[in-house]
Amino acid sequence: MTELSVSLVGAEKLLDKLKSVADKIDEKVFEVVKNTTIKVNSTAINSMKTGGGGLGKGKTPRRSRPGNPPYVQTGYLKSNITFELPTLIKGRKIIGKVGVKDIVPYARALEYGYPPRNLKERPFLRPALAKHILQFEKELSDIIGVIK
Repeated sequence: MTELSVSLVGAEKLLDKLKSVADKIDEKVFEVVKNTTIKVNSTAINSMKTGGGGLGKGKTPRRSRPGNPPYVQTGYLKSNITFELPTLIKGRKIIGKVGVKDIVPYARALEYGYPPRNLKERPFLRPALAKHILQFEKELSDIIGVIK
């Protein structure tokens, strides 16, 4: 019987190198997600203009136009916009989060509108994401392009 034997010399080095490349990609993607998360958070906060007039006795609140970010009335919403940076855990999803703390019950109504009260949307999170999404996609594409 004729036999053929094949062995790969240096397979362990190759696997170590592949793991190293995968780790570097994870680190680059992590940085892009982290930086974009911070930018979106900052844009959402800065989109809210002061001059809303405030709330309280003798004050007349100035409302933003529907489709525009809300004016600052008390600063409560603006001060509760927060973000969660991604955690780099190898082989896991890398997710950054921007949102408003649950203690601000009217945030959702401003972002999406509230038809029962005839409140038109005054988005501040979605436009902030939209402002940075193309750059985010480009940076991820650049990382992928290095691999090809």
